[in-house]
Amino acid sequence: MNKCMNWYGRNFAILSIIFTLIFLLVGCDLINPSEENEPINDNVSPVIEEIDFLPDEITRSDIKQVIIVERMYKALTDEEKAQVTNYDKLSKAIEDKNYLQYLDNKLVEEFDNISLFLDEAIPEVIEATISSINLPDTYTYTDSRQSITYRISYSISDTSIINGFGEVAHQANDCDVDVEINVKCSYNNLEKDYVKKIKVERNANLMFDHEILVAYWYGRYQELTDADYESIDIINYSFAQIAENENGWYIDGRLNNLSSFSKAKEKGIKICLSLGGWHDDSSFWDTYAKAARTEANRVAVANAILEVVKEYDLDGIDMDWEYPKSADKTNFTLLMRQIRDTLKAYNKDLLITAAIPAGDWIGSRFDLASLNDVLDLFYIMTYDLDDGMNCNHLSSLSDAKDAVAFFTKNKVTKEKIVIGSAFYGRIYEGVSDNGKGGLGAKASKKNETTFDNIKENYLSRLGKGVTKYYDEEAEAYYLYDSQNNIFITYEDVESVTDKWNYAVEAEIGGLMYWCYNDDKSNTLMKAINAAQKNNK
Repeated sequence: MNKCMNWYGRNFAILSIIFTLIFLLVGCDLINPSEENEPINDNVSPVIEEIDFLPDEITRSDIKQVIIVERMYKALTDEEKAQVTNYDKLSKAIEDKNYLQYLDNKLVEEFDNISLFLDEAIPEVIEATISSINLPDTYTYTDSRQSITYRISYSISDTSIINGFGEVAHQANDCDVDVEINVKCSYNNLEKDYVKKIKVERNANLMFDHEILVAYWYGRYQELTDADYESIDIINYSFAQIAENENGWYIDGRLNNLSSFSKAKEKGIKICLSLGGWHDDSSFWDTYAKAARTEANRVAVANAILEVVKEYDLDGIDMDWEYPKSADKTNFTLLMRQIRDTLKAYNKDLLITAAIPAGDWIGSRFDLASLNDVLDLFYIMTYDLDDGMNCNHLSSLSDAKDAVAFFTKNKVTKEKIVIGSAFYGRIYEGVSDNGKGGLGAKASKKNETTFDNIKENYLSRLGKGVTKYYDEEAEAYYLYDSQNNIFITYEDVESVTDKWNYAVEAEIGGLMYWCYNDDKSNTLMKAINAAQKNNK
């Protein structure tokens, strides 16, 4: 018992000492408050209160107040700053304020990046093969905190060429379109305007934006009339020839006559050179077949043509090879492609055309689908369609319609198709009246004549031995001279008017005729001119 009491006494003393030390250490703080618990300085209280007034989420409208509070805090001494109990809230507010100030500057600077974005998205040149472009309606700025959208709107100078959806309608000629672009930031409503000038390349399939009139010119030059200047788009001077001698390939013909057309060219009529024409001598066409047979020959011929184009400032070349044989079918296309490539490399606006006969039989001589990618215009010779000594039509509207159907079926772009009209006629002699003015009857003799002759010697006698008929099925006019038993197939004011109206209604390329010099009275030209005005 005494031992236990002694142990307890000794340990109690030790424990007392330990508790006393603990009390002294801990109780010291309770009795002597630290600086944090000392009365807050009068300079600190307003700062704490202002920090409390700050919203938890700082917006652009709060930036000024954050700056004021931040300055108040910085004005405190280090000891006073230590008494700011809600500094964490101020720290976050300052961070948000700094970000918002940075963002304002960044969003202004971002307009430079938007300019680059628009330059990349919207081309300066829209190539002929492109049918639409991207017109972005938004641009997004993104950082670690958020994404901000810029709205983009457009004002286009010609929406028939580029519409608001970015769809492109290429025209017959190159054209410029001004695009005004407005970019507005959804965050702060800042906006900026840009202007882009876009070049829209011409539709390679279209050289003209209207139905055209093409005059083949054969013979001596004569001064054009006002109706000619108003109506004619192209004059095909006929004919020069592809030729070869010991020095190589060259272009032969009465080329000096081309200088006579300078006034027509000044008035906007395109002057082209037509190669070939009809020849009875088959050996003549052997030269053309040889020219088309090898690549070396094709290149040499194309270069020879280019030299003539340059020398006489021509607007194009027309090939009137009458006619390639089946063996020449592929080579004809290759020749025309080489001519196209050579001339277009010099001037892409030069016309590359060809006169091609009407009739289903041409499928074995001409690769129309391939030529469609090469030629700017197809001049369909919808004339010379009368047959032997049978009295039928030289050039009917029905035949022209059939030719258009055949060419389009064989992948020729309809806007490239130009139908033919005859400014000449044929006189069939020894024809008895069969109740249809000799139509379908046999003749003993046939001759070609000009419209001028038909007008002077037959149309002048209408009702005086000469009767004018209309074949509704063929859509063609013809004459019968009962006094002389003559059947005449021809085209007149009505037929050329009908053909022009059809070209407009069918939206094909237009009308061409052979040839200008057969209508010195300008009767048919004036009729076409009137039809053009009526269709405007």
